[in-house]
Amino acid sequence: MIRLVALFGAPKDEALFREKYENEHLPLARQMPGILSLIHHPVDMVAGGGVFHMAELVFPDRKTLDLAMVSPEGKNAARSLGALGASVTMFIVEGGPGEK
Repeated sequence: MIRLVALFGAPKDEALFREKYENEHLPLARQMPGILSLIHHPVDMVAGGGVFHMAELVFPDRKTLDLAMVSPEGKNAARSLGALGASVTMFIVEGGPGEK
């Protein structure tokens, strides 16, 4: 398994972020081909961590993730990030809990 982890910084407008994220970005991201699961949740900032929200998209393998990112659905999801008013940092994490 492979995961795309997105960490969102504090948005300029929290209410606007939530509305755009829930109603526009998530439906687009969930349409990405090959996605197995998408979990997301707000993050309590601790010691100035600067992270407001996180999302984890799970794919079976790197090839599927790469194809999803360049698919029309992936491109639409990526474009929708700009409307959130928050910075985003993404990481790719291979394996899962207990996987070697």
